[in-house]
Amino acid sequence: MAFEDLDPIDIAIIRALNDDARTPMVQIASMIGAPESTIRNRLNKLVEDDVIEFAVLTNPHRYSPVCAHFEIRTETARAEEVAERIAECREIYFVSLTMGRYDIMASGFFQANEDVMDFKTKGLGSISGITEVEMCLMAKVVKRVISFDVVGSGLVARDGGAAQEPAPATTRKRKSGRAAKAEAVGRT
Repeated sequence: MAFEDLDPIDIAIIRALNDDARTPMVQIASMIGAPESTIRNRLNKLVEDDVIEFAVLTNPHRYSPVCAHFEIRTETARAEEVAERIAECREIYFVSLTMGRYDIMASGFFQANEDVMDFKTKGLGSISGITEVEMCLMAKVVKRVISFDVVGSGLVARDGGAAQEPAPATTRKRKSGRAAKAEAVGRT
């Protein structure tokens, strides 16, 4: 499903689940003013098309006090191979091939500074194809967003604010077609 294929009902489902992923389908259907079967079918399609995914997230900052970010240069032809090897490391939670000064960026959580140095020298040091590693320790997390909202033709990070709630069905005039769907999700 392409981003532009999301309609107001899809967006309302995403927003409702962003606010609370445990929201029952019947409650979302009531908020939107659509049948529960429609909400279930749409949700299944959003999951099948990899538009949304469900997961239980722990807060890694609570259990691993040291977060390190690695900027890695590689032999050009081996960047993807190196990235895949780094992704296999249990300490690493994020790996990305990049275009720019570095070929790969990776981040991980560690118990102590010594663990970071061991990982850099022994873990990354054992992966052939790496030519340079720069590293920084994250001193304080200022923003950590794991949820995104649909706005216009793109995504924006949700800063904990709830999406605009639609008016209750009893206070709005009944409309048909796309006008009713647009009103149900707070867009007129």
